Amino acid sequence: MLAVLLYRDWLNIKKNGISLLVIFTMLPMLLHLFLSLPLSNIISVDIRYLNWAAPGIWVTASGLLAFCVAILRMKKIKHDSGQLDALLKTPLRNGEIIFSVIIVATLLGFFQALVSIGLTVLLNNEYLGFGQIILILLQIIPLINFYAILGTLLGIFIKDGIVLISVILLIFLILALSIGSFLPLEIFPTNYVEVVNKLPLTSIINSCQMIIQNGAVSYIGIFLTFLLNIFLVLLTLVVSYKTFRK
Repeated sequence: MLAVLLYRDWLNIKKNGISLLVIFTMLPMLLHLFLSLPLSNIISVDIRYLNWAAPGIWVTASGLLAFCVAILRMKKIKHDSGQLDALLKTPLRNGEIIFSVIIVATLLGFFQALVSIGLTVLLNNEYLGFGQIILILLQIIPLINFYAILGTLLGIFIKDGIVLISVILLIFLILALSIGSFLPLEIFPTNYVEVVNKLPLTSIINSCQMIIQNGAVSYIGIFLTFLLNIFLVLLTLVVSYKTFRK
């Protein structure tokens, strides 16, 4: 039955293909235009700032898109359209509904990452080898999956549109301005940096920045994010069984 849900989502993606392509293209370009370019005149780092900030575009665009797809899809299923009642009358299990949302959001986030990498390479006149791209994707995929799962979990609870917008804005601020994506952590207070550096998502962003500089790469962020994702999936499944079938 999971395949049926995924096929239905695939049909919706095909139906809205042009709109999605516009989003995939515009999101990284807007980040480049309104964050990278202005900050490049202010911030000085060891390498050209636009190149240094490129991983921030990849992570912010792909993570934010995966989160938005997941939270909007789950909110629609749970609260807006009456789909949940119809789905629960079928042999579908809660886990299949949850996993269909997570899988689609992760795949769309992955495609957003590919588009973002391609656009930043063109905009910054940068060269990335095939091996570098593979290493970058290896770092980013767990992060995309994390935000897809988080969006699915929060979508179960959030009903109000204003709350939804506030949560999406908060996620954007965390991704873009709080964990070293566009603002070097060195400019923040020491106590804040000590805390943020312990987050696996910060490690992933730093590793992507090291990859484009051919520096030493850490994989601890991938491992910790993978463990966190497993915990969040289990939590989401438990919550779904508590709330879906009352």
